Amino acid sequence: MGTLISSVPYKSQYDDDAVEFRNDCGPASVAMILHAFGIKVSTDNVYRKTGATANRYVSVGQLIRAGLSYKVPFDYFYGWSLEQLQDTLRKGHAIITLVHYGAWSQLNPGISTQNKFKGPHFVVVIGFDEKHIFVNDPLWRGTRRSEGYRRAWTHEQFMAAWESNHLDGNRERSGILSRRTLPTDKYGKSDE
Repeated sequence: MGTLISSVPYKSQYDDDAVEFRNDCGPASVAMILHAFGIKVSTDNVYRKTGATANRYVSVGQLIRAGLSYKVPFDYFYGWSLEQLQDTLRKGHAIITLVHYGAWSQLNPGISTQNKFKGPHFVVVIGFDEKHIFVNDPLWRGTRRSEGYRRAWTHEQFMAAWESNHLDGNRERSGILSRRTLPTDKYGKSDE
């Protein structure tokens, strides 16, 4: 049996409230979690709160700063196992992971992802079941925008992206998690 944090809505980094900056997957991910806590904020406003220079990559420290400015504290982690990720989701902590997007975009170019981007990318992990990890991936837009919502990756596919951050000069199996918790739903087949 898996877990789903269903209150986390989907936001695309191409939405109308995310037009001022590029490289805003992290701010879009933070905005999704803030919305789940009832804080309606634009991706552009979250980006501003990071203090990042326009159109540069946003660091995890800057994302933590933005969350704190809305009174939603986040903690940084790295070197986690899949089991640690799942245990944290069971407790209701929303998680933003940093992945190497090339592990997904090169599986089946144009199909597995909408974008051929191969670098570092933030996604919100919202749940799992016995075979899949579910993420809200903000890199979807237009007629395929909805495909970024609760995007299912097999455990192996998710781990391939999460474990290859070193290709972008980042720590493997890293991310940030909300200290505040959200309600969870049981998801998937029961062992009973």
